[in-house]
Amino acid sequence: LPEPTSDKVVMTYMRAICRAIIPLFFLSLPVQAADMVYPVSSQATVDYSLSNQTPAAGELITITRILKNNESFPLTGIYFSENLPPDIVIESYSLTVNGTAGSAEFMGPFADEIEVGYQCYRWLVDSPDPLSPFQVTLNPGDSVVLATTVTCSTEGDYQLPFHTVSFYGNGEGCFATASPQTVSVGPPPDTIPPSAITDLSVE
Repeated sequence: LPEPTSDKVVMTYMRAICRAIIPLFFLSLPVQAADMVYPVSSQATVDYSLSNQTPAAGELITITRILKNNESFPLTGIYFSENLPPDIVIESYSLTVNGTAGSAEFMGPFADEIEVGYQCYRWLVDSPDPLSPFQVTLNPGDSVVLATTVTCSTEGDYQLPFHTVSFYGNGEGCFATASPQTVSVGPPPDTIPPSAITDLSVE
């Protein structure tokens, strides 16, 4: 694909790519911490991690995404996306570039946009619009980290079905993704001190 020249074109491209590759990756990708980067010749690395896959209801969970440029040329057009069930709510997020605080254009939620029953969120780190304040070029050796804090107040098993990172390097479009992750939310912790518990069986 040619490198897009506007935010609208970026969104159109990414929706088309996501819809086309979801079935393939659900069937073929192993569960792993490192996302698969395509084309496979790319030297960039993408890591995805969850701070806790078995949280208690209401407990904070941090989703950490790391894109590192191991190429000999800069990466541009950087874009993160995440699909979450409606019960999992984004509380906050932070972006850092080489450890220094940065910013991204946050968009969403968009219901059923990529996966039916899920909310799609997007972070545009490097906009193709030269007037946009979101301009981050990832030079060789640089890395960008997106940390998103979420919570879920309802017990149950939740699938995080699909996430992507896309970028351009040396005139070529690249993307990374991985197989679904599952978060099992348990009951909230017991906060009643033992001294406050009354044994009704004792007269």
